[in-house]
Amino acid sequence: MILAQDWGRFRKRTEDKAPDRVEDVPALCTSLRCSTCGWIDKNSRKSQAEFVCSACGSTCDADTNAGITSRQDRAGSPAPGSHPVPEG
Repeated sequence: MILAQDWGRFRKRTEDKAPDRVEDVPALCTSLRCSTCGWIDKNSRKSQAEFVCSACGSTCDADTNAGITSRQDRAGSPAPGSHPVPEG
């Protein structure tokens, strides 16, 4: 059902209302990366709503955490101590 939505039109309309303010932000690992320490681990995402970092123990609403990491990516400043995506 989500795929049937016209996201391109939604983006265009938003861009029309806010010229030069709409940006595409890659979402790679934003829901798996801790916004506090930068550690990336799929086990940190306890549920759809809960994020508990397996490295530093930081807890946050999962959507809030993803939003913070997206903002950090956009600003070009990942969290201190960021780690690359672990192998395996």
